[in-house]
Amino acid sequence: MGHRCIARKRVAQNPAVKIKRVLARPDPPKVREFADDVRDGKFVLPIGRRMPLCDAAEAHVLGEKGGIGKILLLVPDSQH
Repeated sequence: MGHRCIARKRVAQNPAVKIKRVLARPDPPKVREFADDVRDGKFVLPIGRRMPLCDAAEAHVLGEKGGIGKILLLVPDSQH
């Protein structure tokens, strides 16, 4: 069963859901602009908590509760 079949079934179960196709193309100048904004502090993603990847289930529960900000899952090499 492909993803299109699954999507059709879910839409049938939830008629308020609308599915639209989106076409995206690489835009290197936009990526560079975004990277520059991150570097220059113009774009900040508030990280509420950093947790090891092995605690992903707990992070998911915390995220569903809300009010914590973004949760960053760390792989073993990055847990400094």
